Amino acid sequence: MANVAFLPYFTFVTPAYAGACAKPFAQIPACAGMTVRQPQARNLAMMKDSKLFDDLSKMASSAAGSVMDMKREVEAMVQAKIDAWIARSQLVTREEFEVVRDMAQKARSENEALKAEIAALKAKNTGL
Repeated sequence: MANVAFLPYFTFVTPAYAGACAKPFAQIPACAGMTVRQPQARNLAMMKDSKLFDDLSKMASSAAGSVMDMKREVEAMVQAKIDAWIARSQLVTREEFEVVRDMAQKARSENEALKAEIAALKAKNTGL
C-alpha cells in the first residue's frame, strides 16, 4: 500500500512536472513503480454533491470580507483619534516655527549688538 497514488477529482501539477501531464502516469519519474487507483464512485459523487464544502468556502470568503471591513473601520477610528489629539495639542505648522525661529535669531543678534554698545558706553564712562 506504500506505492499507491490516489488521483483526486481535481489534479494539481507542480511546475516541475507540468510537461509530464501528456505522459502516462507511470512514465513520470517521481511516480515510477506506483499504481493508480481512481476514487470510488460514491466518494466522487459525495465530493460533487456535497454542499458542506460550498457552505464552508462561502463562510470563509464572507469572514475574510468582514475582517477587511473591520480593518478599515479600525484604521478610520485610529486616524480620527490621531487627528483629534493633534488638534488638542495645539501644534504649530512648520512655517510658523520657522518665522518664530527667525525672530528669535534676530532678537539674539540685536541683544549682542546692545551688549556691545553698553560695554562701549561703560568703557567711555569709566574713562572720563
